[in-house]
Amino acid sequence: MDINLFKIALSRRNSSTQLTIFKDGEKALRHLRQNPGKASRPDLAILDLYMPGMDGMELLQAFKNDPDLESMPVIVFTSSQLPAEFSRCYENGAVKVVSKPMELEPFLGAVQGIEDCLRKNVDGHGELGACIG
Repeated sequence: MDINLFKIALSRRNSSTQLTIFKDGEKALRHLRQNPGKASRPDLAILDLYMPGMDGMELLQAFKNDPDLESMPVIVFTSSQLPAEFSRCYENGAVKVVSKPMELEPFLGAVQGIEDCLRKNVDGHGELGACIG
């Protein structure tokens, strides 16, 4: 996931969303497990399917198999267009799979959709945990 595009998109939307960024799945999982409980957990996790080290699918499976993390909503933001990969994401607990556009305007629309999903889960000023590949 291109974090710079994501930051630009949030900035253009004047978003109050707070990002916590991890460069790989292992760091994200370690952070979440060291800080258990809903109070320290992001309201929504966004992850890239193709991350270095532990990839997005492995991270989704780890969330699904962890009683403290299994209820955290997860959106997969991916360049993949493969229906089988989308299906696997949903089978492993993703609430949404978004094909990431590579141009800014469609990217802005995708970020708006993610923020809308966040608002459905919290009161509108939540924290996103982003795992960036």
